[in-house]
Amino acid sequence: MSKKKLFIAALVAVVAIVLGWYFLYFTKTPVYSLNLAREAVEKHDVNAFKKHVDMDSIIGSSYDDIVAMQLEDPEIKNSPFKDLAEVMFQGLKPKIVPILSNEIYNAIAKQPESSEQNAREKQAADEMKEKTGVKDLEFKSIGSATVDGNSAVVPVTFNSKELNQDVTFNLAMKKLDDGTWQAVKINNFKEFLILVEQHEKQAKKK
Repeated sequence: MSKKKLFIAALVAVVAIVLGWYFLYFTKTPVYSLNLAREAVEKHDVNAFKKHVDMDSIIGSSYDDIVAMQLEDPEIKNSPFKDLAEVMFQGLKPKIVPILSNEIYNAIAKQPESSEQNAREKQAADEMKEKTGVKDLEFKSIGSATVDGNSAVVPVTFNSKELNQDVTFNLAMKKLDDGTWQAVKINNFKEFLILVEQHEKQAKKK
């Protein structure tokens, strides 16, 4: 066999190995699933996005972090009405979470917001977005996943215009039955809330 034919045969073998790795391994990684979610946003495919991102779970756990921060506020923490405040916060959760999830799904699908939303609940949801600073986040990059069985953590970096710095969210993911992955929680969302709170305090001093 000539050197040219040997080179072509070797090249074909390398391509076969790379493609095999891509379809058998990379397509089953958490990072690949997040990229599928990102592509779903670009294609306005809500169902594909939902498969790889559980917004109700992510927003629900983030809401719990927000409530925990609110209850640590001295005005509430030292108040005799702390327990009542906690009950009220948790009572709003099943109403606010779907509002925020649907806002995201409508934005992906390029659909207008529903006019049937309860005004009070919509206002509470909007206030929560304002307090957390999530409206000013701009996606930058997805890092390497740390996998432990059927669970994984993927660092996803955004630029925060409000904080004027990059922030990295550690996104918890679970493996689905077909071998792909779904994002279910932001492990360090409370740390982001602390940064936002510190920024607001510094801004008030100026």
